[in-house]
Amino acid sequence: MRSIIASIALLATLAFGVVASAQELPKGNVNFLVVSDLGAFGGGDQPEVAATLGRVAETFSPTAILNMGDTFHFWGVESVDDPGWVSNFESIYTAPFLHSLWYCALGNHDYQGNTQALVDYTHKSRRWNMPERYYSKTFSRRGTSVEVIFLDTTPFLQRAQTQPDIYPDAGRQDTAAQTAWLAKALASSTADWVIVAAHHPVYSSRPDNSRQRADIQAHIAPVLAKHRPDAYISGDVHCFEHFAFPDDPTDYFTCTAGSVAYPVDAPDPRTLFTSGSSGFMTLSADAEKLSIAMLDKEGRVLYTYTKTKH
Repeated sequence: MRSIIASIALLATLAFGVVASAQELPKGNVNFLVVSDLGAFGGGDQPEVAATLGRVAETFSPTAILNMGDTFHFWGVESVDDPGWVSNFESIYTAPFLHSLWYCALGNHDYQGNTQALVDYTHKSRRWNMPERYYSKTFSRRGTSVEVIFLDTTPFLQRAQTQPDIYPDAGRQDTAAQTAWLAKALASSTADWVIVAAHHPVYSSRPDNSRQRADIQAHIAPVLAKHRPDAYISGDVHCFEHFAFPDDPTDYFTCTAGSVAYPVDAPDPRTLFTSGSSGFMTLSADAEKLSIAMLDKEGRVLYTYTKTKH
């Protein structure tokens, strides 16, 4: 049934072949823009994606912007006063409605610098929010509540744990404490919709990331399987993807890069959709429906999907 719904949505999108206005996007009581892998310091498609993001935000009026990490390629930042904050973030995402509240996750490239600086920037910026390395935030509007549980997935990767010269503090993080916290957060949530947000995906078609996916599947996936959130959203692999399985109520959405995207030469046969376009996602919820749309850098809707609360 999921495949049928997704196929109908994709065919409808292709049939119209139009550049989306925000009025055409799925909207609910709680609405998010979802971005990932932004940081190219003005290179690649970052300026074009930022401009389109701003145009969509003007009429989409997001409740918040969810950032899946790797805000800074390739070296992170050294402090809250690092010039990268201006050249890669503040001077890029300047449109008025991009001054919404951003809720952010850490990515592996962020770990190549001072990760605590990304947490501390919360106290300096009026829009950047990362109160802890992993945390939860519930958004409520017009009788609909969405809890977003942000993870810090880089410390779970063996390659990050074993390369302190590249990822200085990844090996010092307590991953067991984080998985215990995740299980408790999922078990206790009373929100209408529960979404886990993280940098690294559980599933992907990109073969070059298979080892780190195995790490996420070993540590994070069992907690998801037990507590069954509605969706898991991630970034990292610089492409759009959607995975769903008949025996798993969780939908796995990967948001593409907001700067440099990668082609997907051999899509996993299990994926419902994949695209190597740069861009961003929208995610909307009301009491009965959770909807996403994947948009390319020019604002064309590549894929939409809606799931209904059972």
